[in-house]
Amino acid sequence: MEHETQPSYIRTTLRANGEKIVKKTKSTPREKIEKAVKRTKRSDVVDMMASYLEMRKKQSEEEAAALSREREEAKMREEV
Repeated sequence: MEHETQPSYIRTTLRANGEKIVKKTKSTPREKIEKAVKRTKRSDVVDMMASYLEMRKKQSEEEAAALSREREEAKMREEV
């Protein structure tokens, strides 16, 4: 694993009597932990909506084809 070093920093605190305390702190190397990438909920919703719209499109095409067949059959009956 890679090590990541954080810079040192100076911390200043004041006491009640006005005395200033300065401490220089060095950071210790920490292991960089790689986390698994989380999928966002928004993309899940977008994917779900896209599949829903695709299903509705297919359903409307099937309904239009069925309606067309019914009209064609009714027209054939009228001609006979």
